[in-house]
Order: sequence, then structure tokens, then C-alpha cells
Amino acid sequence: MKNIIFAFILSFSGLISNAQEGFYKTYPFYNRTEKIMVFAWEDGYTIAVVAAKDTFCLSIIRTNLEGDTLWTKDYDIGFYSTKANLNGTSDGEGNIYLSLTQTNKNLLKIDQNGIIVWFKDYPFLQHIIKYGNDFLWAIANTGGESLYKINPNTGDTLWKSQPFGSAGFNTSMAIKQNGDITVTTQHYSGNMSFVRVNTLPVDSSAFCSVVLPEVHDVNISDTKYVGDELISVGYKPSINNTPYDNNHFYRYLPNGTIHSSKIMEYGCVAAYTVSFVINQNNQLVALGYCLTGWDSEAVLQCLTLDFDKLWSKRFENIYWYQNIELCEDGGYIISLVTNGPDGVQPCLIKTNIEGNYVNNSALRANSTISVYPNPAYEMVNFDGNILLQGTITIYDVLGKSIITIEMNEGKATWETSTIKKGVYIYHFISSKGIKTGKILIN
Repeated sequence: MKNIIFAFILSFSGLISNAQEGFYKTYPFYNRTEKIMVFAWEDGYTIAVVAAKDTFCLSIIRTNLEGDTLWTKDYDIGFYSTKANLNGTSDGEGNIYLSLTQTNKNLLKIDQNGIIVWFKDYPFLQHIIKYGNDFLWAIANTGGESLYKINPNTGDTLWKSQPFGSAGFNTSMAIKQNGDITVTTQHYSGNMSFVRVNTLPVDSSAFCSVVLPEVHDVNISDTKYVGDELISVGYKPSINNTPYDNNHFYRYLPNGTIHSSKIMEYGCVAAYTVSFVINQNNQLVALGYCLTGWDSEAVLQCLTLDFDKLWSKRFENIYWYQNIELCEDGGYIISLVTNGPDGVQPCLIKTNIEGNYVNNSALRANSTISVYPNPAYEMVNFDGNILLQGTITIYDVLGKSIITIEMNEGKATWETSTIKKGVYIYHFISSKGIKTGKILIN
């Protein structure tokens, strides 16, 4: 990676103000966000963001289980961020592995402290990478799809497959528990595309390839093993923005035998099913994107493994989507790019297993605080319930702590007559919960 510039910034996230209470968090220190991914751990989340800050950067954000920022680390990627396709995977030890296509050093390992361990140049690396059976696996398109087996400790290539079929599009990868690897690729024949299922049995060096029958013009976006079977989700692009049933789900064997399939309707102009998890109830929970005129929404759908719909949830004001992860408590953490009052920002949504917001960080009505005046000139008042006690820490936009104030009997005051004009972040912690917000000093 050219000219890597490192910066450590301590910052805190805020809650979006909307009618739906719960874990809906943005991270407001970016001018414009292009890509985002989240990784779930026992004690919190790691977020990878490609966005514009002072420069175009890759940011790694570490949070606790409530989504509150613990630290942020930024790396200058040296080019305009929309050119980077972000994809990633993680191991069981807190490390994440990111592919940033369109960069000079496009494969990175980042440890649990946000430090880049290594970065490597893999020409023509596609935005797909998986960790499994103690190795890192990546797909490159060098005149045909090739699979790389990579040492996760060094980033060095251990093995590269021969190309399996012609150069494909819309690739996905699944790793079976026994080590088998299956790669689905989209190929064109005349005016029609088809899906090829390429399986590399464990300890083999050659792919077995079959065509998934009667699956035409479908972009497969995610594939996973469930036992010995494969499940793939995808979509057909809308034609002339005409609404129709364009989200596709398939359950099949590696030999191409389809056991179950369904075309689902999102009821909007254009819809894309992008990724899914299998929850503890052996149900498929898929994340999608729905364009409704000028607006867009994230769509979360829960299906049986035979693709019968159990429930569906929608989240508004979404500019773009990225991924869904299964959490230790059985719920889901979703990374999104939200289009809100502060611009195009990275966002996390946490839901329970039924897809409902988790209310584990928002303060309740009887313990909320009012912050006024805002904008402020000479002082800011914090006013809450008389029984409310806690600490208020003020940070500038670079994450530097300005002052910590004790709230007693529900009241506190911050003298601001000598404070430099600008935007500040308050972070209130009490036994009732956490609340953050912005204050403008004029």
C-alpha cells in the first residue's frame, strides 16, 4: 500500500434520532462513506470502513457490544474511495482479512488492535475472500477464475489452482466443514448467462464443475454450506426499472441437483439479496436492498430452509448495504451506509433473533437528558430526571477529551464562553445506560 499514514483517534458514536428506538448507530466522523463491513466478537464489533475523512482512508473501528466506539485507526489508501471494493473475513482469534480491489496492495491482515500485520499484492484479486480450515482462500481472475490458498500468518501463496472455466462474474465461495470448497461463477453464452458450480474436494488439486440447471441471468451474491447441501441467494437485475419478482434462493447439492428453489418478491422497483446467515433455529436470514422510487431501504427476511417466509423487516434511510453477521446471543449485527441528516455515514443495526431492534444502549424515557441551548454560546445545560447520576465527557471532533462533568440530581452545566467554536461530542454514562450526541458552539 502506498504511503500508509497511521493515526489513532478516540471517538464516540451517536444514536440516530428516529421513531424506532434501539441499536441503530452511526459513526459521524466521515465526510462520505463508500463501503462498510462488520465482524462480530464475544465482546464487541470490528468495523472496516472505506470513506472520505481528511483524505480517503480505510478506517478500523472497534466497539463494545453496545456499539460505542473504543478506538479508531485510519490508513491512507491513496486514491478516491469509490474505486475500492471491500470484502473481508475473520478467524477465531480476532484478526480480520480484507481485500481492497483496485489498490496496489490489495490483501491485508489486521490484528485485534487494528494494526496491519501484512499487506500483499494479488493482481486481479476479486472482492471475495474466506477463512477456513486454518487457511485463507481468495479468488483471482487472471484470464479465468483461480483459487489461491494463502498462509494467514504471512500472506504468502501456498498453492494456486489452475483456472476453472472462463472468466466469470458475480462470484461467491462456500467452505464445507470437512474442507471442501465450492465457488459459484456466472458465465455468458450469447445473450444469456448461466451459473457454474465449481467444487474442490478436500486434498484435491482439481475442480469438479457442473452447470446449475435452469438458473439463467441470476447474479449469485452469497453461498453457504448447510450440511452436505449448498444454499445460494441472488437476484435478477430489474429491466427498465420495472418491478417484478427478482430475488432468487436455491438449495442444491454440489453435483447441481436442485432440491428447493424460490423467487421472492420485495415489492419495489429494484431489489438485491446480498448476504445471509443461518441462525440457531436453522432458519435462513437474508439481508437485501430495496429501491423504492428515490428512497431505499434495507430488507431483512427470515425463511425456512425450504424458503417459506417467516417474517420480514425493513430499515429506512439506507444509502447502501454491506453484510450481516450472526452474534453470540443469536441476534444479528448489520453493517449499512445510512443517508441521514449528517450525510452518508457508516451505520450498525443490532437486532434480536426475530429481527427487532435491541434496546440495550438507549436511555429510557424516565432517564433521558435534555441538552440546551444547542447551538450554545456561554454555557450548555444538561437536565435530566432528579434521580439520574453519571458522568458527561466532552470530546472534540478529533476525539480529544475536553472536560468531564459530574451530573448530580439530574443536572450539570458546561461553561463554554472560552471554548473554541465548532462541533463537540458529549458522552453520558450512567447506571441507566449510555447516550451520545452533538453540541454546536457558536
